[in-house]
Amino acid sequence: MTVTLNTPEWMDANTCILSWSSGLTNPTFYVYQDGALVLSTTGTSYVFHIEEGDTLSVEVLDVAATEPQYGMPGRQTLCWYPISDAVSYRIDEKVDSVWTERQTILDEDQAFFTWRTRHLEDETTHEFRVVGIDTSGNDGSKVAWFRFLMVRHPDLPTVTYTYSGESEKTVTIAAA
Repeated sequence: MTVTLNTPEWMDANTCILSWSSGLTNPTFYVYQDGALVLSTTGTSYVFHIEEGDTLSVEVLDVAATEPQYGMPGRQTLCWYPISDAVSYRIDEKVDSVWTERQTILDEDQAFFTWRTRHLEDETTHEFRVVGIDTSGNDGSKVAWFRFLMVRHPDLPTVTYTYSGESEKTVTIAAA
């Protein structure tokens, strides 16, 4: 069946409520963000938080067997296992051939670690590394190294709108 998405209601610059409806009687809705299932519900709305630089890419289905469209987010999640001599892990990103520190995470006896990158440039190869830090604050061994080509939904184009003339009622959309 067809799900109708309503215009999002923005609560602030990064939070919106998206609501929907269906032609089915008492359907279960399957809500996907960037191609990943985030919610199965009989409700008809959900609050989304969008991080700076991200685009909200949502699909709502009302038939369980329907496959969602393929979606790629603009961020990657890095995962690694702990090493015995590390008390923390530093995540570095290679920027213009220089390793740049992004964050340090304490080792609190987790079974594994995850960290989400910033919003990454499309059609670009990105490199990250995770370095173990010992009790003296010294760099230990490199725990993990990640290198990948980012392929995601493209950024929305920046455009300007010009309205001209009462009689012609012409709207011109141009690249900014």
